[in-house]
Amino acid sequence: MPPYDSSLEDIKDRIDIVELISDYVHLKKAGQNWKGLCPFHAEKTPSFTVSPAKQIYHCFGCGNGGDIFTFLVRYENIAFPEALGMLAKKAGVTLRTSKKDAVKTGEKETLLNIHRDAQGFYRGNLHGSHKALAYLDGRGMDGEAQERFALGYAPKSWNALLNFLSGRGHSHEMIKKAGLAVQGTKGYYDTFRDRIIFPIHDLKGDVIAFGGRSIDGSEPKYLNSPETLIFNKRRVLYGLLHAKDSIKQDGNALFMEGYLDVITAHMSGFKNSVAPLGTALTPEHGKLIKRFTEDVVLVFDSDQAGLKAAGNAANILFGSGLNVMVLTFPDNEDPYSFLRKKGGEAFAKLLRSPLNIIDFYMSRKGDRRLMAREALETISRVPDRILQGDYIRMISEKLNVRESLVMEQLRKVSMRPSGAHQENITKALPRPGRKPTDEVYIIKLLMQFPERYE
Repeated sequence: MPPYDSSLEDIKDRIDIVELISDYVHLKKAGQNWKGLCPFHAEKTPSFTVSPAKQIYHCFGCGNGGDIFTFLVRYENIAFPEALGMLAKKAGVTLRTSKKDAVKTGEKETLLNIHRDAQGFYRGNLHGSHKALAYLDGRGMDGEAQERFALGYAPKSWNALLNFLSGRGHSHEMIKKAGLAVQGTKGYYDTFRDRIIFPIHDLKGDVIAFGGRSIDGSEPKYLNSPETLIFNKRRVLYGLLHAKDSIKQDGNALFMEGYLDVITAHMSGFKNSVAPLGTALTPEHGKLIKRFTEDVVLVFDSDQAGLKAAGNAANILFGSGLNVMVLTFPDNEDPYSFLRKKGGEAFAKLLRSPLNIIDFYMSRKGDRRLMAREALETISRVPDRILQGDYIRMISEKLNVRESLVMEQLRKVSMRPSGAHQENITKALPRPGRKPTDEVYIIKLLMQFPERYE
């Protein structure tokens, strides 16, 4: 382990802890200190305090505390050497590192350089392709949108990018490690061919991956870079680099499903829009967005697949301690089609009245008990007991049953493994209008779940 002592002090002297933590937590001035909601446990009353004088933080709720290094290790769930490297770079401090660490750092820099060069290649090819420009024009992606999101085009060639990057001094092996080339029986060839290219950025503004959309009907319709040393799709949201300031300003984030949804929303004035990258939302996404806001609105497609995805996303985001609402569209629209047909004003009108999670489930077609069960699945993940109580009351009113019965069923849902006893839980929920005695209801539950009481 290299000697870090002097470097640690240099980094601490150059980085203000309030400024650092403000990138992750909403802080407000409170006397000589700053306060906010603790990022390490769910709370509604701020007990997380940052002292600029002492350059430390402490939560009086959960007891977590420390300095800038402790915070980054805990929040990002990374090892100390990685946190040290990140903070050293931010502070402009050069560390004495081992040969192994130097190799890894050098590889990351090489991958970033490859992606930067690839972005320039794709951008240049877009302006030289009438077919690609016509496609984007037909999709409403004008020059301003192309410029803001650095859209590009991968030509219909087996090795155009490979040859370009090789000419820039990059080896075939590193281009493959970057996910931009594939090795076949006859050698290396480009990963993306004849596709519109969407660069994917990290929060520092570096290009770390690409998404490609086919324009000739070939499958898959969308293709994303594989995960690499610099890209983990579970930790990245498309558009967040452009959206983060608006999310802070507007007080919420709009979660959409795809690249075109996000770009169209941004160009229509809804610059707080983001999307996951070809994957379902993850707890890491929830943790990431919580740096900027506590409130999110799910703006997914209104078809059955979109409704199901919204329910799954709500489960994840509630579990991350976020407040979740759902925006629904009429006539099987999606964000992109609705904005294109109806415009920003109509979209803003919908946004003024999103559904809470109970109304979202109970307004869907189908067995109301089944919808209630799904709602219980979701609110069982809500860490805030007061908010959970509000949802229990809503379900009680929707089903016309006593709150105590809903609370008991919620307890059973919370106790069991996810996905288990689904059929029995549906049967155990009383039918709307029926009000069995508490004794009868408990007996029914005991019979439905005998293994819990052996």
